[in-house]
Amino acid sequence: MKLAQHPFPFSFLLPALFLFTACEKGKLEEEAPAENEWIYNTMEQHYLWYDDIPDRKQLDFKLSPQQFFASLLSEKDGNEDAHGRRHVFSYIERKPLATKALSETSPVYGFEYAVFSVEHSGTYYAEVLYVLPDSPAEEAGLKRGDWITGIGENRISLTDYISLGTGNGVTYQLSRYDPQRGLVNNGSVDIPPARLVRDYPILKDTVLHIGGKAVGYLMYNTFTSGPGNRDETYDEQLKEAFRRFKTAQVTDFVLDMRYNGGGLLNSARLLASMLAPSDVFGKVFTRMVFNDKNRWQDHTTSFFNAVAMSSYNLNLSRLYVLTGTSTASSSEAVINGLIPYIGRENMTLIGERTIGKTVGSNTFGEDNDYGWLLHPITLRISNADEQSDYTKGFAPDIEMEELIPGQILYPFGDPQELLLSCALQEITGQTALRSAESAPAPSLLPPLRLVGLSIENK
Repeated sequence: MKLAQHPFPFSFLLPALFLFTACEKGKLEEEAPAENEWIYNTMEQHYLWYDDIPDRKQLDFKLSPQQFFASLLSEKDGNEDAHGRRHVFSYIERKPLATKALSETSPVYGFEYAVFSVEHSGTYYAEVLYVLPDSPAEEAGLKRGDWITGIGENRISLTDYISLGTGNGVTYQLSRYDPQRGLVNNGSVDIPPARLVRDYPILKDTVLHIGGKAVGYLMYNTFTSGPGNRDETYDEQLKEAFRRFKTAQVTDFVLDMRYNGGGLLNSARLLASMLAPSDVFGKVFTRMVFNDKNRWQDHTTSFFNAVAMSSYNLNLSRLYVLTGTSTASSSEAVINGLIPYIGRENMTLIGERTIGKTVGSNTFGEDNDYGWLLHPITLRISNADEQSDYTKGFAPDIEMEELIPGQILYPFGDPQELLLSCALQEITGQTALRSAESAPAPSLLPPLRLVGLSIENK
């Protein structure tokens, strides 16, 4: 079962996905793609909001498969994030030519970034959010908090920033933020050509000893069990991380899912089972309810049993979760699934409002000869108490926005990092965990406006 979020890239680019020129439309009208009949029948049977699909006579079966699929979607399919950007949950994609061996199916440099427009200039800056291990970007030395201000000798244009994360070898002009001088030149970096890069879930795990407490910290970035189909390599790595947490006798835990847009429910179930109080083993984690044509598929998932979790479960009574505007789906299912057992009052969410995806999808097309995979929303998801009242997202208990110009992005796990620092203050009561120069000083920067995040297109 997949609960992955698949939003469109940036809101003002959405029309590009659905509009075609008159010439292209003429070509499409010559012959209706055979896939569209299959798409229609699949959606009519399985789509959660199948009764919102337009009448068959109103549909244009001569559209491309992408256009046709989009024409079937309900207005209920998706929502807006805290910044007003629209996210559509159901999606269609071309079928890979071979079984995926890596989490990424397209060559990339292996970093994600936030895009800022320099007001009244027509140029853009990109701030690096994180760099994946074993990637061209890591090889080149790119780091979280780097500002990309140019490509070669040129400034970044609208066209450039859309494709900033992939291509041939490239030279980026870099800057770093200095609290006394603003953005200062930091030389250049030569990125090797893009290649397939594994999307590792764990970007950082560590134990912080602060204020007499052992605090576990996990930056968990996507719910995937392994780099290939039926591969549990990443789940095993997650269990090993929790074995270390348990050995270190952590008493408090910070789960960082600020960029985690979802993924496999079984990996979410595993993570929740290692965080939960030890008396939840075997109890209901989530409830799945399908449309009225498929109620026979309704089922529950349960926390792992005590034997399987004996070496990993932390038996937590309180949890701190770092969230962002990209936190969605399986990430939200972990939060919601733990509420009946830990209690919402014992969970402190720090960051920004999450997406609010209370639904899940199935994949169709893997076993036929069509060149497409469909990922329509097919079910509603709730917790053991049948609660799923977060359609507008989980509001943070402590609201903090990290992507403010002038806000230093420290490495994950650094006690000075904005969101982690706040969590540590809540845990320990200490207030001097960040240096004075960590606070943003936007007056030292050109006027910048956040446009969007590259991870919104994952």
